[in-house]
Amino acid sequence: MPKENQATIRVSSLVLLAVLLVLPLAAIWRLAAPFVAPWLTLWLLLASAITGLLYVGDKRRAGQGGRRTPESVLHLWSLLGGWPGAWLAQQGLRHKTAKLRFLAVFWLTILLHQLIALDLQLHGRIFKLLRGLVLG
Repeated sequence: MPKENQATIRVSSLVLLAVLLVLPLAAIWRLAAPFVAPWLTLWLLLASAITGLLYVGDKRRAGQGGRRTPESVLHLWSLLGGWPGAWLAQQGLRHKTAKLRFLAVFWLTILLHQLIALDLQLHGRIFKLLRGLVLG
């Protein structure tokens, strides 16, 4: 692939990541108590760093034939808030980008974070509606 196309893909990926971060961060800073919001943001940064390091280690062990990090662990850390770090590691390392089942679960974790953040912004209306649909 030409370098220009690679650069365009990287920029597009970073723009999409930034867009996906807006809603969760806006929900945290708008709705969390003033002393809690920085800690939640710090947690997201820490979880992202841990998740990214898990991907780096898994990629290294994959190349060396070593014991791999279970996919469930990678997904758990994404779910705990580390999905931005997972995203960056996937893009930067070209790791876990071809397994469709893995990517489907990964994108579900991102979608769940987006849905929770949107629901928080809407004062719980989405989950109230879903609960009403499920419970009748």
